[in-house]
Amino acid sequence: MADKEGPDVEHVVGEVEKNANEVWRVSLARFRGHNLANLRGFVIRGRDGGRVNIATRNGVVIRPAQIPQVIELLQRAHAEAKARGLLDVVTGARGHG
Repeated sequence: MADKEGPDVEHVVGEVEKNANEVWRVSLARFRGHNLANLRGFVIRGRDGGRVNIATRNGVVIRPAQIPQVIELLQRAHAEAKARGLLDVVTGARGHG
């Protein structure tokens, strides 16, 4: 995604289950000439054979250069949540090749 002039594209990195009907999707995208990192909520419709994910308004978009800073803050938040006993059972993430 180094070329900023190419068409709008999205590469899905993976998903984390939010609940039985929603997932958080992590993706890298190019939109209107800008490279972006995206964490977006999706509602799942149809399970058996025809799964469709519908994007919600919930999410966050940052520049890819900001990913290390966000990771650092999330790691600090995770350590603090752990220290305060706030962590529940952790669900797995599904990566997209």
